[in-house]
Amino acid sequence: MWALFGLSVTLSSSEAKAQEQVWLRDEQLSGGNGIGRERLRYTGGIAAVFGYDSNPFLRSGDADEPRADAFRLSITPFFRVQTRNPPGATKAPYDLNAGASLSYFEFIQGPTKSSFSEDDLSGHRNFGFTGDLRLRIAPDARWGGELRAGVTRTIQPSNLGDPTASFNRTNPSFGGSLVWTPGGGLFSWRVLGYDLTYNYFEAERFQRYNNFNHRISSVANWRFLPRTTLFTDSRLDLIRYSEASEQSDGDTMTSRAGINGLLTNRFGFLAALGWATTVFDSKANAPRQDFDSLLAQAEARFFLSVPPPSNEEGMKVQPTTLVLGYQRDWSQSYIGNFYSRDRGYTALSYFFSTRVRSTVQFSASFLGFPSTTFENGAPRDTEFNSIALNGTFFVEYLPTPHLGIFANGDYASQLTDKRLRVNQNDPNIVDNLAFNRVFLGLGLRYLL
Repeated sequence: MWALFGLSVTLSSSEAKAQEQVWLRDEQLSGGNGIGRERLRYTGGIAAVFGYDSNPFLRSGDADEPRADAFRLSITPFFRVQTRNPPGATKAPYDLNAGASLSYFEFIQGPTKSSFSEDDLSGHRNFGFTGDLRLRIAPDARWGGELRAGVTRTIQPSNLGDPTASFNRTNPSFGGSLVWTPGGGLFSWRVLGYDLTYNYFEAERFQRYNNFNHRISSVANWRFLPRTTLFTDSRLDLIRYSEASEQSDGDTMTSRAGINGLLTNRFGFLAALGWATTVFDSKANAPRQDFDSLLAQAEARFFLSVPPPSNEEGMKVQPTTLVLGYQRDWSQSYIGNFYSRDRGYTALSYFFSTRVRSTVQFSASFLGFPSTTFENGAPRDTEFNSIALNGTFFVEYLPTPHLGIFANGDYASQLTDKRLRVNQNDPNIVDNLAFNRVFLGLGLRYLL
């Protein structure tokens, strides 16, 4: 088994991150009323989830890749602090948004146990964490700045089953931008931004994939109607691997322009076009692996309800929203240098008073992988395609402002007949890249 396919297709896809709690990535679901103190507002809580995972190792189910299942327990305290501006008070000269979480994961053997002696579900018990900070300096001034920092530790078993060969990884990042905002805020331009991210794999056998990503960016927004904005963003990424491997260093350039806004109180839209070009180093006499193609996104948002007004101190009621969209883009990969993605997606968010909050999301993606080589440049496999299906749901009932009872789940599947070569000297040793996985859980949250 080679094991890297599941990692490649989940790196940039939050829908398929089995260990990440949905309320940590969706601020609409993150907390309760919170506590207001002068210029700052604190929210957070603690959550416990117990559920069933049908395929924690993301295996195909072939004879040489037998599936195992597991029950999973996670306990997650989380916290966030944000700037608040009480009515009548002078606006703060800064804008702060920072948060942190710590998650403990316990894996318990389920009814289906594989025959692999390396499989050790209890050995994957571990701690994951997230932290992020964004500080906007002088948000109302003509010239200002933004500082950013973050770190994430992801707990992800590989299909090898061995805890010493997991995909557990830590991703620290930091950056900043110079911001120009003339004309009362209708036009905003992050003139120059820089971000550095380090992708660090903890398992020794995967450390050859450790890499730095240097990003230089520029983003502009012009609000020419009360709720409609033209935008453009460009970025240059410099990807550098810290050790020799079959992966290649590369430089990538991506630019987009588009419009995001509302036509009526019930209908919003987003449309964007762009282009991306990559220049990855080639291995020996191997063919180049580069993406050079159109980028596009089209999205329609239907607001099925209009929320009542809510003051800044209370839990806000969001509108019930249906989203339909299509996106063409690309992502860094560990099977070859990249994969292209044509993705259709839909999402429904339903909020009733402050008692019921729910979201459902589904996407189907057509992925294109280039031809691949071994570390010495010898051919491994020809280009191939895959279909990725991802879905999540979250529904929560709050009998009191501080207690949430919820159910959540996610589904991930790869539909492909590809058997990727693993051994350069034996073409019969291959890895089936298809898999599917379901997680269903029940949980409780205490909210500040």
